[in-house]
Amino acid sequence: MEFGFARRSLAGALAAKMTRVIRSMVYFSFAGASTEPVEVVLATLREHVSPAPWFPFTPVGTEFQGSVMQQQFSLVQSDQGKNVLNPWIRGHIRAGPTGTIVEARLTFRPWLWGAMVLFSLAFGPSVARAVSATWHGLRIPDDPAPYQLAGLWLGVVLAFYIGACRARNLMFRVLELRKTLLGG
Repeated sequence: MEFGFARRSLAGALAAKMTRVIRSMVYFSFAGASTEPVEVVLATLREHVSPAPWFPFTPVGTEFQGSVMQQQFSLVQSDQGKNVLNPWIRGHIRAGPTGTIVEARLTFRPWLWGAMVLFSLAFGPSVARAVSATWHGLRIPDDPAPYQLAGLWLGVVLAFYIGACRARNLMFRVLELRKTLLGG
């Protein structure tokens, strides 16, 4: 019995730690308001979301892939293979003072985080050596790895923010949202 308790405690601690780590990573958030009731906004969103296919390049007939459960959603914009860097959109829909508030947070997809961590681990030692040498006033190393890693991260982050703006604009258009004081 104690083992089961310890395992649950460890799992809870790991989940809490991962939640803190994810909240500190690259993200984009927005909030929009609608004059429609929550049920209407949820129904409209469900019309524009299809389940994610097993094969990523399978065409779907909706703007988003993912799921809408109760008043929460977890989506990715459908581009039929055009942009695999589209952000993961998670959020919730709640009643507001004059209708409905839609709040969303966009992050890298989990597989992209994994790929970026692997690239960073592969190039990390040479980047650390280059930064240390530069910091101590030594000659900048000729090793291209630090520049490749920095370029990769900059490119992925730029593509993420472009995709996040596109996804936000599409969600605003589909749900007929207007910007709120909460941001967006």
